[in-house]
Formats: sequence, structure tokens, C-alpha cells
Amino acid sequence: MHETIRGRVQTLGLFEKLFWAAGFGLNALLVIVLFWKGKWKVVPWFTGWISFATVSTIAMYFGHLYGGRHVYSVLYWSSAFIDVGLQLAVVGEISGFVFKREMGWVGSAKKKLLCSAVVVVLIAALMALNITPAADSARDALFSRASLFVTLLVTGLFTAVMAISQQVGVSWKSIVIREGLGFLALNLVSFVTDTLHAYWRMAEHFGDLERLRVTVYIATLIYWVVVFWLPEKHAGVVDAPTEAMLRDFRSKLKYESPRE
Repeated sequence: MHETIRGRVQTLGLFEKLFWAAGFGLNALLVIVLFWKGKWKVVPWFTGWISFATVSTIAMYFGHLYGGRHVYSVLYWSSAFIDVGLQLAVVGEISGFVFKREMGWVGSAKKKLLCSAVVVVLIAALMALNITPAADSARDALFSRASLFVTLLVTGLFTAVMAISQQVGVSWKSIVIREGLGFLALNLVSFVTDTLHAYWRMAEHFGDLERLRVTVYIATLIYWVVVFWLPEKHAGVVDAPTEAMLRDFRSKLKYESPRE
């Protein structure tokens, strides 16, 4: 989104300007597609995240042009914190689609998710605290650690959702697959670039790594625009005898279930 500058006021070259314009245009187009196709009702947190990215990109662009270093830095890090919260909400939204049913959570999914969340937080915190950031100041070092922690947290939680869904044997709905595949791609490339920045001190390759991140982001936006525009695949229509048999089966399950 805005990773080509990373909180610092720099001169934008033609390449960065083209990436910025493409990212903003595709973000705006994706928001239009989500509302036009009514998908925002199905994935409200995802829609909110993309909408926020669109608005914050405009704010930071003008902050970069007219606000100076301090204004841009405030806008950048404020939007970064909000972005993290929205990404975690997207993970929760996907988890709800995968594991929640009318009668509650599927099997032991909730317990597994909570345990996985604790493990992911501990691993992310340990890795973030044990790096030696390629930073010019204590503040930049703190931001570098925080960036790696957040990337590990979001990537780890989403990976846990995928793993647990396989363990408990639940299938993913088509729209969740569309949302999740792109989300996973973004966070994996963020994991790679943030890890390279943090552990191998790739300061001299900062621009190249950020271009890689933005390239994957733009490709993901194109993917989302296409797949959310396409009609949702629905299961076949159940005929009347089958529907009656299913109702009878549910009634028997309810009747035969043990009472406390």
C-alpha cells in the first residue's frame, strides 16, 4: 500500500509514482466491486480494510507532498496501527466463516485457535526482541521490531486457521478462499521482506524489497478485483425428498442427543 516510503519523506521516482497510482486505483476499484456485487455484506471487515487502505493512501500522499516529515510520519504510523487492527479483524472474519456454524463452533476449533494464538504471540515476540534491526535510531529499531512482530502475528494466526481447518475437517466456502488466498500471499511476502530487513540487515536492498512487496500487493489486488467480480459458485439445489430426509435426520439427532 504505502510501503515504498516506510514512514520517511523521500523523493518519489517514476517507478514509485506508478506503483502508488496503480495501488490506489486498484484499491478504489476493488471497493467499488465489493459494493456493486453486494460482497461487502459477506466480508464487511475485509471491505473496511480495503476502504481504509484507499483513504489512507490519499491522506499520506498529500501528507508527503505538503505536510513535511513530521506530518507524514504521524499519518504513516497512525494508519499502520489501524491497518494492523483491521488485518486481525479480517483473520477473525475468515475464522468465523470457516469454524462457526448455526449451533456454534465446529468441534475443538475454538480451543485449538486460542492455544495457537498464544503460541504465535510468544514466537512473534521472541523473534522480534532478538533481532538487530538495520536502524539509525532507537525509534527506528523499535518500529522495525514492531513491524516484524505484527507480520509474524498476522501470518501465524492465518496459517493456524488453515491448519486447524484441515484438522477438524471443515471445508472453506468459495468466497473465503478468494479472500484468504490473496491475504496469505500478502502476508507471506511481508514476512519474507520484514525478516530480511530485520535479521540480515538488508538496508542496501531496501528499495528492491519494497518494490517486491508492492508488486505482490498490486497482483493480489488484481486477483481480488477479478474473483470478487465473478459470480459466487453455489451448491446444487436439493430436491424435496432429500430436504425432507435431512429434516428428519436433524430431528433424530436432536432427540437422541444426551441431555444434561
